[in-house]
Amino acid sequence: MILRLVQMKPELHNKKVNLEKILTFSEQAAKDKVDLVAFPEMALTGYVCGRRFLEHAEPVNGPSVQKLVQFARDKKISILFGMPELNGTLIHNSAVLVEPSGVVGLYRKLHLVTFEYADVRYEEHLYFKPGFDIKVFDTRFGKIGIEICYDFWFPEIVRACCLQGAWLVFNISAAPLDVPEIFQLLGRARAVENQSYFAYVNEVGLQEGVVFGGGSCIIDNTAEILKTSSIGAKAVEETVQFELDPEKILKARLDLPLLRDVRPEVLLRVAEIAEDLYFPPRKR
Repeated sequence: MILRLVQMKPELHNKKVNLEKILTFSEQAAKDKVDLVAFPEMALTGYVCGRRFLEHAEPVNGPSVQKLVQFARDKKISILFGMPELNGTLIHNSAVLVEPSGVVGLYRKLHLVTFEYADVRYEEHLYFKPGFDIKVFDTRFGKIGIEICYDFWFPEIVRACCLQGAWLVFNISAAPLDVPEIFQLLGRARAVENQSYFAYVNEVGLQEGVVFGGGSCIIDNTAEILKTSSIGAKAVEETVQFELDPEKILKARLDLPLLRDVRPEVLLRVAEIAEDLYFPPRKR
């Protein structure tokens, strides 16, 4: 499977321009016989939208996704991208995966960012409802997992995806300067500890004083970065691609059976400990 990551520079608040850019990059990918092309978090709108996320949000059956579904059907290509998703009266920070057969994946960001880090103030809890499920998606290439940006810091998401059979996991991101180097390190850890491929795709450019740092990369199960884009202050809009072999992952998981040796009772104990932090047991 040939994978291409688009380290995109979205235009803030301009869905029309960004959708056309996604289609243009996808058109070129289809001409180059790419199987799946992936775009960053909030590629449809830009990330620093604030209250305007409320006006930009669309349902999954809305016009932007449907246009991409039709394109994927016509060009026989798969497309992954981020958008603000309208779900009834809720808005989610979501990733949508479309294939020639239609929408096959919808992931809602589990961990929302509401604090200041790397000189950037995040306010996602003001606008979004977090997701609540860790899914893998059945695609024409096999099972694929997805997470979004801050989810990177919670290794249980990728572990859960791989326990469900994912051989490739994505993190689509809008990470500012300094963060991408850390995210590449985390991506290498996620790949080797789950014996999977890991793909990280990030934004670039300036939005409301925030500079996004690129560093998009494709990593294999040995923690090797197979391909990487420009990163940090020198990051530019560009693409990286690599041909991935799911059979390599199946063999690696037999040779190094990390997933086989996961102990459910240990995971349950971790959940109990985390629950006690939030809901201390009553004194007896």
